[in-house]
This record gives sequence, C-alpha cells and structure tokens, in this order.
Amino acid sequence: MNAQPQVISCSRRSDIPAFYCDWFFDRLAKGWVKVKNPLDRIQSRKVALTPDSVRWFVFWSRNYEHLLQPDALKRLEPYRCYFHFTILPRDRFIEPYDFDMEKAIDQAGRIIERFGADSLSWRYDPIVFYRQIGSREVRTNHEFDRFKYLFDALKRKGVNRLIVSIVDPYKKTEARLKKAGLALIAPHRAMIEDTLLPLADHANQGGMPIVSCNEEWEIFGIKKGSCIDGALLNKIANSSADRISEAPMPLRTSCLCTASIDIGDYKKHPCKHYCLYCYPS
Repeated sequence: MNAQPQVISCSRRSDIPAFYCDWFFDRLAKGWVKVKNPLDRIQSRKVALTPDSVRWFVFWSRNYEHLLQPDALKRLEPYRCYFHFTILPRDRFIEPYDFDMEKAIDQAGRIIERFGADSLSWRYDPIVFYRQIGSREVRTNHEFDRFKYLFDALKRKGVNRLIVSIVDPYKKTEARLKKAGLALIAPHRAMIEDTLLPLADHANQGGMPIVSCNEEWEIFGIKKGSCIDGALLNKIANSSADRISEAPMPLRTSCLCTASIDIGDYKKHPCKHYCLYCYPS
C-alpha cells in the first residue's frame, strides 16, 4: 500500500469516468485497488484509495456525465480532483463513437462551477494526420473553424488551460488503421507549423496560452507542458501541509509529468470510444 499520500491517475489507460464509474466508486468504497503492471501482469501492487492516502485524483475523459451526477460528486467530496477533458471535432473515419461537442462544453462548465477553473485542462489532442491507403491526400481530425468555435465556447465557460499534441504511432494503432484502409502520416515540421500557428495565434489573443504534451518542439509560444503537474497542483491546493513532489517523473521521452500512480488496466478496462489512433482502444 502507498505509505505517503499519492496522486492517483484515473486513467491514461482507459476512459474510466465514461465507462467504469461503477467500478471506480466500488473501489473507493473498499478503500483500495489492485493495479497490475501493464508490461508484466504477474506483478501487481495494492494501492490505497482512502482520503488520507490520496492527495489528488487526476481524471482523464471525453465524457464526464457520470462523474457529474449528484451522488458521484458527493462521493468525491473528501478528495481533491483535477480533470483532463479531451474535446475534439469528430472525424468519423478514425473515431467511430459520436462525441457531442455541445454536451462536452456544458460538462466543462459544470466541472468549473464545482471545482474551479484551475482544476481543468482542455485537451485538443491528439491531432492526427492520415491518408487512405492508395491515396496521397492528407487528412486530419483538425479543423481551425471548429477549433475556434470550441475555444471561444470553452473560454466563456472559464477554461484557462489548453493542451495539444501530435498523435504518436504505435504498432497496434498502425495495424488497426491499416485494417480500416488508413495509414498515419508522420507530419514534417512545416505541416506542424502550418497547423499550430493559427491555433497559437487565436489562443494567445484569447488569453489561453497552449502547452504541449510529450513533444520535442517549442514553437509559436507553445511551451512543453506537464499533464500531471506537481507545481500546478500545489498552487491550486495552496497548502504547505499537502504539497506533492514537483520533480519530473517522465513516462515517455519528452514527458514532463510528475509522480502519480495509474489505476487503470488496458485489459480490464478496454476503452469503448474505439478511436483508431489511440493506444488504450
């Protein structure tokens, strides 16, 4: 069991708020969860989930409706919570699930009303470049007009932090896309700049600077960011007694995240959004 209070990530490995809320609250009631090593499932650890064992829950989702129900909010009252909210224009070729942007905008506003504006990051990521096999035409899930609409609507709700990234290729996602007759395109620098410059301009003019997730570049004022950011969480908590480490504990090459324990499970919690480009799917 974790001896010191921890940051619990829930979860990079699946969308638990959207699909596994019942499981999450069952484990919360029991006060612990067994977490398997994703690289060696024989290994596991018991992670305490009691309020005195958890400094923060950091949630990741495309749909927070279940977590925003009165009973769920009541159960979360003993905990500090931070929310990563992925809101993208839907691309039906690579995202079978039909995401409702208006509902997502409404949910973001409700999170901010309950937990405060600093407790949410809007994730406009990943940006995906792809083509149909046999074609040279570059397609993408990004459209500036829809980004601008989302930005302006979320800004009015109080959102003040925006994260972007370019999709990372994985063998299983490339195989999944190939099965659908599609292939990822690794964008060259000019493609990245042409995509990000209008985003950065609009975000800076709107007073919501962009940070990146696990990217090597820093361009147009877009700085490298931390998805789990000990310094930001300490600032929000504003409590010297509840401080967490601000030292980076990277999960990937350009990751700047600070320490956390992820309680998701790729096999036990398969993500039901079924995005073709996403490693948890």
